[in-house]
Amino acid sequence: MKEGLSLRSGNKQAASFDSLDYTLNEQGGITTDSWQRTNIEGLYACGDTRIAGPSQLINAAGEGSMAAIAVNAALIEEKFSQEK
Repeated sequence: MKEGLSLRSGNKQAASFDSLDYTLNEQGGITTDSWQRTNIEGLYACGDTRIAGPSQLINAAGEGSMAAIAVNAALIEEKFSQEK
């Protein structure tokens, strides 16, 4: 029989944005929706800011791409809303 032990270190965000009122997830990262939007309008988070701890570069790049798409969509929507 094999035995093992799993430890979780006390990771926390290196960058502090304490002046913002974003919410944290169960991993200590910033909570986002599937478009990487936080609970604060205009604030997006991806990669290691969402997961306090090591993550894979490919996942972070994909999340960054999704955040960029969401930012672009928000800017286009804002532009068209101003023209009405």
